[in-house]
Amino acid sequence: MDGKDRFRYGKSPLRVNKLHALMRELCHKGGLLGNYMNHSGKRTCAAALYHAGIDEQEIMTRTGHDISESLQN
Repeated sequence: MDGKDRFRYGKSPLRVNKLHALMRELCHKGGLLGNYMNHSGKRTCAAALYHAGIDEQEIMTRTGHDISESLQN
């Protein structure tokens, strides 16, 4: 399997262990030092989507938030 086929995108959430391994690999390949957690990536992604003008309800669908106040924090 070549690199371009390794990652697939979809609406199904990743399980915690898979996401942890993926975050570790992405940080290593990106040259990031330190211990980045899954939540760091989730927050960064949610903030980037919000600043890009994506509807809050769509972001909440992806992040699993139930109320917009939780997302805004």
